[in-house]
Amino acid sequence: MFSVEWAINRGKEPHGVVQKEVSKSDSLAAVIASAKARLGKMKAMHPDDPPDGFVVLDASGKEVSRWFPVNHSRP
Repeated sequence: MFSVEWAINRGKEPHGVVQKEVSKSDSLAAVIASAKARLGKMKAMHPDDPPDGFVVLDASGKEVSRWFPVNHSRP
């Protein structure tokens, strides 16, 4: 099981979490693909603080992947 943290990228500072959700999938590749496909929807759900990307955590809370499209990072 994995968790997805929809996050704001603040450069060198730790990312700011907009929303966290638990995935029912045991496939890291499936979780990443699903999250990439839903980024636009998550931005629309949080217009005041839209996420720039996401961080994927494993069941123990360890970061196993992150995705922040280059053109969408904040300064």
